[in-house]
Amino acid sequence: MNTLNDMKFIFQHLATSKFSKNGKSCLTLYGRTASGESAAIHVHDIKPYGYIKADMAWWNNHIPLLSSYLEWIIAADRLNWSETSTYSQKNLKEQFLDV
Repeated sequence: MNTLNDMKFIFQHLATSKFSKNGKSCLTLYGRTASGESAAIHVHDIKPYGYIKADMAWWNNHIPLLSSYLEWIIAADRLNWSETSTYSQKNLKEQFLDV
């Protein structure tokens, strides 16, 4: 379900197209509602994570290096978040676990 300006859209996602607008990444999600109507939802200014398009031979040769690299990126991101966050571990437990 997507909500925009108090409008709710429930639809089955069937396809996606990408485009750029003013140098920002955007997506259009295509689908059908439960009543069979066509739906097209435009999503502006997304922050894509990225992907690597490669065949299985490439993956088999590079997966250990790529996994190691991603582990370092995730660790650096977590470290950066913890250094800039105003939350303590206790605050997070209280907020998210209702302790």
